[in-house]
Amino acid sequence: MFCQLTHESYVRKRQFPNTNLPTGTNIGYRTDTLNISVVVYTPYDHRWLEPVLSALRAQTVNEQIELVVVCRSRKTLAAQAVDFTGFGRALVVETTNDHSYVGGKIAGLLAATTPIVAFAEDHCLPEADWAERLIVAHGENWAAVCPSMTNCNPRSITSRVGFVLHWGPWTESVPAGEMSLLAAHNTSYKRAVLLELLGELRELLVVEHFLHARLRELGYHLAVEPAAVVSHCNISKLSSWFWICYSGGRLYGAHRVVHQRLSVRQRAIRVATSPLVPLVQLWRVSRQLKSSTGSMRDFVTTLPLAAMGLTVHTVGETMGYL
Repeated sequence: MFCQLTHESYVRKRQFPNTNLPTGTNIGYRTDTLNISVVVYTPYDHRWLEPVLSALRAQTVNEQIELVVVCRSRKTLAAQAVDFTGFGRALVVETTNDHSYVGGKIAGLLAATTPIVAFAEDHCLPEADWAERLIVAHGENWAAVCPSMTNCNPRSITSRVGFVLHWGPWTESVPAGEMSLLAAHNTSYKRAVLLELLGELRELLVVEHFLHARLRELGYHLAVEPAAVVSHCNISKLSSWFWICYSGGRLYGAHRVVHQRLSVRQRAIRVATSPLVPLVQLWRVSRQLKSSTGSMRDFVTTLPLAAMGLTVHTVGETMGYL
């Protein structure tokens, strides 16, 4: 599971009745047919956004999209160089001290005005009918809908293994319908539902699957729409991938202690049983890993790397419990 490190900070605000909204600069013409807000956060300059903005501009319902770009500052983004044409509306939202991924999501949510808020990543490219499929899916009684995932850079063995471990449950073969957990960082939500949980979002979005569990506790239903497809660019450098596995595991463990209020005894049990975790997880993903490699030779090659990644993640998770 990919996790992003966060820290306490604040978002630049202005006062509106009954709520606080981040400062946003409207750059596009607002139509009367806006149906979905796409929130993209980047702490870097505009060049990191160009691929995903091109993919969003090519959407079949691009005129129904409210684009919300969240950045550290317009100067850092070099907003004047960004092509914001092709959308129903475009906003740039600046953060101040909170440059975390979670802070960016919350700032984008508060600036959004449409019934549906879809979180997107700068390294994840949606297919042309992605937004249209999500809008149709949200016509049903789902609080959240996620797309299916494909691998954007499958040549790298690290990328292939990482894709299966992190995104395996949401590949194109997944059947449409209700699902208990959705793809983190790439899920769309009914905006009203997220605003109901605004006071909890900073904690719940650190590990987004905790948000999904909270929604289910409240009686909401979640779904996957495999016809809405995004292509995810995965880490291909082995050392970087190991670091993501470790830091993600450590953040998950530490956040689980706080979120689930684990006692010292419960933490000790998880630490003691941690050597079994990679074995169980490897058994669960081995079938999908085999089907994704295409040959027994590739499967035998990728299996040790998957085992190492799962072990590194478990080490990180165990450190988070301590």
